Amino acid sequence: MKLKLCGIFLFTAASAMAFIFSKPEKPEIFRPEIEEVSASVLMIGEDAPDVVLSSLDGETVRLAEHEGKNVVVLDFWASWCGPCRRALPKVGQVAAEFADANVAFYAVNMREDAATAKAALEELKVFLPAAMDLDGSLGEAFSVEGIPHTVIIDLDGKVWGVHTGFSPGMESLLSAELEMVLAGTPPPTGAVKHDAPDVYKAKPLPSGDEATLWIDFEKPYAAVLERELLRALEECPAAGSVPKEELAKFISEFVSFQCGQMTAKNRSVDYKPNPAPYKKLGKRLEGWFAAGADHPSLRYADVLVNRALWRKEKRLASAERGLALCDAAGLDAPWLRAELLEEMARFAEPAKDRKKWRAKAKKALVQALSADLYETGEERVMSFRLTSKLGPFFGKKEWRSVADLLAADEKVPGFIQQLADGYAHAEEAWVARGTGWGSKVAEDGWMGFGEHLDEARASLVAVWEAHPELPEAPTKMVMVSMGKSVEPNEERMWFDRAVAAQFDYAGAYSQLAWALTPRWGGSIAALQSIGDEWLATGRYDTKVPMQYFICAKYIMMDSGLTPVNFQRPEEQQKLMKMIRRYQADGTFDESSMQAAVSFVAAAAVLGGNHAMAYELLESIDYKTSDHFNTSRMGVNSWKDFKVSAVLQGGPVAEDYEVMCRLRDTGKFAEAEAACARLLEHPSLTALARERLQIERASLELGQAGADEWATIFKQGDKVPWAGGDGQYWKLDDRGRLQANAADMGLGWIPGGVSMVDGFELEFTLDRIGKNKAPNERSVLFFCRPEWHQYLPVNVRFMFKDQKVMVDRGYNDEEKKNDFSLLDGNQVRIVVKNRTMSIWVNGEAAFREYPMGASELCAEPLWIGIGDYYSGRFRAKYRYSNIRLKRFAPTGE
Repeated sequence: MKLKLCGIFLFTAASAMAFIFSKPEKPEIFRPEIEEVSASVLMIGEDAPDVVLSSLDGETVRLAEHEGKNVVVLDFWASWCGPCRRALPKVGQVAAEFADANVAFYAVNMREDAATAKAALEELKVFLPAAMDLDGSLGEAFSVEGIPHTVIIDLDGKVWGVHTGFSPGMESLLSAELEMVLAGTPPPTGAVKHDAPDVYKAKPLPSGDEATLWIDFEKPYAAVLERELLRALEECPAAGSVPKEELAKFISEFVSFQCGQMTAKNRSVDYKPNPAPYKKLGKRLEGWFAAGADHPSLRYADVLVNRALWRKEKRLASAERGLALCDAAGLDAPWLRAELLEEMARFAEPAKDRKKWRAKAKKALVQALSADLYETGEERVMSFRLTSKLGPFFGKKEWRSVADLLAADEKVPGFIQQLADGYAHAEEAWVARGTGWGSKVAEDGWMGFGEHLDEARASLVAVWEAHPELPEAPTKMVMVSMGKSVEPNEERMWFDRAVAAQFDYAGAYSQLAWALTPRWGGSIAALQSIGDEWLATGRYDTKVPMQYFICAKYIMMDSGLTPVNFQRPEEQQKLMKMIRRYQADGTFDESSMQAAVSFVAAAAVLGGNHAMAYELLESIDYKTSDHFNTSRMGVNSWKDFKVSAVLQGGPVAEDYEVMCRLRDTGKFAEAEAACARLLEHPSLTALARERLQIERASLELGQAGADEWATIFKQGDKVPWAGGDGQYWKLDDRGRLQANAADMGLGWIPGGVSMVDGFELEFTLDRIGKNKAPNERSVLFFCRPEWHQYLPVNVRFMFKDQKVMVDRGYNDEEKKNDFSLLDGNQVRIVVKNRTMSIWVNGEAAFREYPMGASELCAEPLWIGIGDYYSGRFRAKYRYSNIRLKRFAPTGE
């Protein structure tokens, strides 16, 4: 559907053209509809924000400078965005067409470094002037919620039109609109709909008493499993003197426990089994085995116990023993056999035999899905067993072979055969297409992609029609619809059908959230909206409200934008309420709570609510989790995040603010005294104490006047290492800076230097230890201390082929002179007059290298030094004789 708003085509999340995965002649792909008008569209007719555009080389131009001279086209993009890679060359074609007209084009790269942007433009053969939006501020100024996003600004400096998404033929539309703008034609008013098909209207989530939950499935599954194991006990008497009645009682208790753990896993977002009850069960089984009691059902239980405890050798031994007992007794227990064979296929030695065990496990799975083993109403047990093994164990590449085996067995019900066939075709579609960008897919790839999706649809729809009570088929149909839809909003339709079958079926929620990401033609607004809907269900006895964080995770992972909505006070209170409700419920597992609390605390820190963050972190004893990609919120380091909450939200917050105020006004001696008092406070965590010790060292340095040399570390000093955990940098008896850990890791040189005012840094650099790393390197970088927000400027030292090479940045094309010494390298770095110069052993590696606007920072900076990983090897370096001279302020 195309919706024409205020004279522009807005390719909404409901549009077939927001993200195309097939050739234009293929059926259209639609996305769930967003009812509200995009904020970017509301800017039409308003003055364009007066922003500054910075080029790849750091040159700047004010957008307002074009007013009265040029029409401006801003195309927001990123190299990872598939639609962007299709749309940008089209914009480039239009730019060539209007080369002699008064139109200025800018390809605005969002949140990527200059090297990445430059490489992508060269690959796409796009020669538009590039502008860098490193922090997402330009995108926020123009209300960019999804990319590609094109903005047209007229000669009066007003927003004339907006395009979001890619559409075949978009270059013709853009050309026509530019002709209109140059002719002085105002944007048409009013909204016009274009032959939109009926759009599926989302149904309310079945969150009341009518909802079917996983726990409703637990008892039927337990009944089937217990029946199978007890039948095996009847058919194959246990060895030893333990009464059969006692073994049967144990089996019933174990099945009840195991199914309870399955329910706990289903409720969890970051499941980690409690080892205590498993260890207790393990000791009980070991006692029986030692007494001579043995049976395949007991070995099956022992495998599951040791699987939870990650005891590989014991798992394998019990699986091997259980299979031997089955064979000796001629026991026909296919599901039990399938579980035991899975262990053999994973861990059997020699490894070359695992393929044989894998083939046997497939056959056992097929036999375990025979209709004569199940009663009417147990179809969900069968579908669960099939799908729980297809992905995690057999892997996507083997789904076709499993589906073919099922299809060849007459005892397997038709709906199971069709379900496996649908899963297999869905995966084969992506194999045919390949995982590259859409513009790189060959014609036969698109053809195979479409054909397999058609086959998957036929099989999965048939399963749903026969068994709408099963959630697996409609959930897989969400993925199929992402690739090829036959009606608008189809993904939401299949999601509604999946949750109608099981309200808390986690796969349906994650699949729909993925379908709504910008890379799939969705938007931040759509993800936020669906997350709010899930949060509003109020079903805190399930993890449905916590699926909100899945949306948040995808917003941070896929948009390239800072999720400011999670930093707003009203949003934080909403999240805080959810946390309190889950904590009050008391049945949610600890790891899930840690993941949720970590996210909300990070949002609070970024929103300035440090007291709330401190309260939350205290409630989980600072055991944070990055399960929801909290680090993508702008929290560069968990250490920084937790330290900020303690120092700015805990009992020392007021005193810390006083210290910062003294420091920022240049009263370094008073600030150092305040810092010393803070260090005596008992509420400080170890990480907060280390940060203050670094701060104190920086304040000592700050007391040295401008243009005076200061030695940063004295011999014997213990200076905290940013790696934490009680490890320190120190100067050894030879005056060399090193850590008390095996690896040097990351350390900070507290300097309070400014890239604008300039500084001079000298040190000795040695490589220590033997290392086989193929590309050893150490990096010197600069960042703002509060969040360790790195500036896009660094110096890389590489030891290779008995030489030291110096890089200014990460672009290999910028390599300069080679130096032959491996030890005792004398390094001198001078930042002055917006340039950087580097000397190694008296030879110039860089002389007055110009620094871009994004690299210049007037704020006091820290200097970081760190080793660089290379595979499993790690280079080790030693910095010594470090001294620093800050230049007098320039007043800029």
